[in-house]
Amino acid sequence: MFAALGVAGGAVAAPYGLEDNFNGEAVTGEFYSDTSSFFLSSEATDAPSEDTWLTGGFSWTDTSLDFSTLTGVTDITISYSVFGVSAGSTLSLNGTEIDGNLSSQFQIPEGGFYQYVYQNTVSLVGAELDAFLAGLTDDYLTLDFNIGGATDQWALDFINLDVLYSSVDPTDPGTPTDISEPVSLSLFGLGLAALGFSRRRRSV
Repeated sequence: MFAALGVAGGAVAAPYGLEDNFNGEAVTGEFYSDTSSFFLSSEATDAPSEDTWLTGGFSWTDTSLDFSTLTGVTDITISYSVFGVSAGSTLSLNGTEIDGNLSSQFQIPEGGFYQYVYQNTVSLVGAELDAFLAGLTDDYLTLDFNIGGATDQWALDFINLDVLYSSVDPTDPGTPTDISEPVSLSLFGLGLAALGFSRRRRSV
C-alpha cells in the first residue's frame, strides 16, 4: 500500500480591498502637493476602512488560513498600497516589523507636505522566514499598520497576503488519502508490461 499523505500544497491568497488606486482618486506613485481639499471616499464594493481616510493605526487578521494545519511554508508575501502615511510609520506581521519605511509624504521647503501613493511588496523567505515561523504563537496572521502620528489622516487601498506551502496537516479532510492496493498493483503490472514490450522491440 502506497501512502500519499502530506503531498498537497500550493499557494493561498488572502486579499483585503481592491487594487483600484483609491477608486481612481489617487494614483500609485503620483505626487499631490495640496491635499487640504482632497477627500477620499468609499464605495459600496469597498471593504471597511478601504479607500477612505483613517486616523490612527489599522489591524487586519486573515482568518482564511490556519497556520496550525500547514507544513513546509516557503514564502510569505505581502503587497499593499497606502496614501498620506507620515514618517515613522511601520508595518508589522504578528508583532514582527516587516517594513520600517512606510512614509508616503514629505515636507517641502515652502511649508506643507507633498503626499503620494506608496505601494510596496515585502517577502519573508529563507532565514528571515524561519525565524518568523519559529516565533509564531498564533494560528492566524495579523498585519498592523502602526502610524507615526496618532492624529494623522491616511488611507489604505488594498492588501494582498500570499503564502506558499508544500503540505497540509494529514488530519485535514482535504489531504489526499492512501492509494488502494488493487490500484497500486494494477499500475505495477502495467509498468512490467511496458518494460517487456520495450525489450521485445529491441531484440527484433
